[in-house]
Amino acid sequence: MTYPGFDTQWLTQHGAVHTAQEIAHQPRLWREMAATLTATEADDNAFLQPLFALPGLRIVMTGAGTSAYAGEALAPWLVRQGIDARAVATTDIVSNPREYLDPNAPTCWFPLPAPATARKAWRR
Repeated sequence: MTYPGFDTQWLTQHGAVHTAQEIAHQPRLWREMAATLTATEADDNAFLQPLFALPGLRIVMTGAGTSAYAGEALAPWLVRQGIDARAVATTDIVSNPREYLDPNAPTCWFPLPAPATARKAWRR
């Protein structure tokens, strides 16, 4: 397979083949995710509406690397919708969980998996 400006052999020699593969898969994955979200909208809403009705609900999105960045991109939009949402790197939660997880507040912990893991979950 050839990636823009690089062939697989060069990418492999420079330890970049996996990153290039993930980048190359992104357009297809976004289309698949959009189709999945459209197909499951009614079930998703039935699950989420009672959660969003909880007073004081906090949404904590977790991930590492690019998954953490996805949460950082989504959190401000959720906050603008009036939702107490935050993105926290999984390493931060491990090192200091009480800073982010309040046992007295209803919390929806939303893990953001790596693209390869997400791809497997979307196909289930």
